[in-house]
Amino acid sequence: MFQQRLRVLACDRRLKGAHWRILAYVLSCATYAQDIRLRHREIAEALTMDAADVTRRLQDLAVFGIVARVETHRYPPTYRLNSQYIYKGRGERLEQRRAYQGKERRRG
Repeated sequence: MFQQRLRVLACDRRLKGAHWRILAYVLSCATYAQDIRLRHREIAEALTMDAADVTRRLQDLAVFGIVARVETHRYPPTYRLNSQYIYKGRGERLEQRRAYQGKERRRG
């Protein structure tokens, strides 16, 4: 995590306790490709939350730009961490990942 961006997240009043809990959980499960492939029910059971709440909070995190929903025809839905905030992987690939995400945003 990047300290300055973490501070931005900490000061973002839109993020509530449930957002932080879900974000922490999905961070612990993310792949080195920044992908999160978990059923909402799985997250809900692990955090003793309602699955509908998990779905809403993940959608919020996507609106806030912290994660992005990756359009696939696979189940469960895939989300990708925004490398501007959080990056799990090798440092030498960070700029390449950010450039790729910038292209995705312009297309969308």
